[in-house]
Amino acid sequence: MASFATVSQAGPALQRMQDILSAKSPYGLIKEAAALISTVDDVNAALLSERRSQALTKIDAHIATLNQDMAQAQGDASLRAACLQPLDTLKAQVRQESSLAHITQAEGEAVKAFDTAIERIETFLRQRAEQQPAQPDGVRDVPPPPIKKQRIIKPAALMQTTYLESSAEVNSFLDALRSELEQAIANHERIQIR
Repeated sequence: MASFATVSQAGPALQRMQDILSAKSPYGLIKEAAALISTVDDVNAALLSERRSQALTKIDAHIATLNQDMAQAQGDASLRAACLQPLDTLKAQVRQESSLAHITQAEGEAVKAFDTAIERIETFLRQRAEQQPAQPDGVRDVPPPPIKKQRIIKPAALMQTTYLESSAEVNSFLDALRSELEQAIANHERIQIR
């Protein structure tokens, strides 16, 4: 993380630039502008670098998970391209981005692209299982898919109140969370916590 000292330098530098801009006679103060701009640019660059690194790490984790799932599903090249291309595009976008907000937005889009890719893999497996030839007795010998269906659990959605203020509320929340988790496991689903 960008050091606190570095980040804390930006505030006074920005304030001084504002003072110069609003001064009645700024001409004698303009000589300070280059150093102030440099300070703010350095802090911004450090924050961008840190945020970019975090976003790329998360996107790389999504790509690694998808590669593992596609290898397990024995997916073809078109499935691989359909699943990975959006994430590769977002990764390239994050590398070039110079806005913290746009990096955060790309990270959110990567989560959506990951979810879409997981759905594609699940559909691929389902279609492949349906194409299995029928046995002479008409029953299809459908092996269980090698990848479990994904279940996203959002603990915040299980909250019944804004705050947990008592042991009873904590226990109620934990019971609801445990129930969701156990239900997913009983349904042979893999769980992703968000």
